[in-house]
Amino acid sequence: KYSLKTENNPKQVRKFHRSIPGYEITPLQKLPTLAKELGVGMVLVKDESSRFGLSSFKPLGASYAISKLIAQKYLSDKKAVLPFLETRQLLHSKEKSLPVFCTVTDGNHGRGVAWVARMLGCRSKIFVPSETANERIENIRKEGAEVVIVEGGYDRAVAESVALSQQNGWQLISDTSWEGYQDIPSWVIEGYSTIFDEIDEQLNALECMVDLIFIQSGVGALAASAALYYRSKTNRSLPVLINVEPIGADCLFASANSEDGSIRSARSDGKTIMAGLNCETPSMIAWEIIKNSFDTFIAIDDEYAERAMRKYYYPQGNDPRIISGESGAASLGALLAVTDNDNRSDFYAMTGNNHSPKVLLINTEGATDQDNFNRIISNLE
Repeated sequence: KYSLKTENNPKQVRKFHRSIPGYEITPLQKLPTLAKELGVGMVLVKDESSRFGLSSFKPLGASYAISKLIAQKYLSDKKAVLPFLETRQLLHSKEKSLPVFCTVTDGNHGRGVAWVARMLGCRSKIFVPSETANERIENIRKEGAEVVIVEGGYDRAVAESVALSQQNGWQLISDTSWEGYQDIPSWVIEGYSTIFDEIDEQLNALECMVDLIFIQSGVGALAASAALYYRSKTNRSLPVLINVEPIGADCLFASANSEDGSIRSARSDGKTIMAGLNCETPSMIAWEIIKNSFDTFIAIDDEYAERAMRKYYYPQGNDPRIISGESGAASLGALLAVTDNDNRSDFYAMTGNNHSPKVLLINTEGATDQDNFNRIISNLE
């Protein structure tokens, strides 16, 4: 079940992404040796670390949302989205003063927005929490953006970006939502559907299906996209959807455990190495989709993300090496936590396959903080 009506059309979304210079389908890696080690039937990893050369999946949402916004403003057909270069031409033909795009980010979404803005010939202002890694900030600046560092956490940076965008007439492109601000975040969610459309194509080529999908969440946009994609498929068996967060930023876990199923802020202090998931409050529209669609919510210690990064980087047998950052490795971290548990067979029973479930993971980012990445993979204890 899901409670948000949407125009979500993955084929249209993917057609749009194919029009962006540099689009390539990202790999779906098979890790049979790791699957055997963990006692599952199959481990597949959708590796987003090379998407558009930006080391994360985030440009998919940013590009679609910005192009949808431009189409809504200038085209009579409100469901239409032009190819990317035509979107640029339309914008430049209509605007004497090009828009300034802004957003808040822990790194990857802001880099995606800045990249799209640069490709469109526009300026961007990107707000980041004060503890954001220097490398992530510099990668945003390399896209031509002005970075605004906000003292405090993610929610404080959101408030600052909203206030200054309204004051200065900037166009906010947020991947989180609140009352009165829903259209753009919904388009971000739709933009991520390309990931799952590609996965379906790749699974069909392998002639297999998956039983469990682990998906990491910050404010929940990617998880909402997965829910819309898989829960709208009524003509096939559906995978179990498992949401993954850091214990230090477990806002969706807390919301799922609230008595009335309403949004709750994270119960913890926001201390986690999984910077891309370090969000205090869920996106309103994402939560409306997720709460009726996901089967299980898991919060993991940082040590599981570190273990997962090393598992990816030091593969056994003929498994491929995968470069995964702290947030990117969270889904594997959750699988490691499950397989460490003596009651894992009860967990797998949700799929109807107690012994050898086929598992899909998403590596949402590469090494976006190289210093921390090197420290973690060097620690072999």
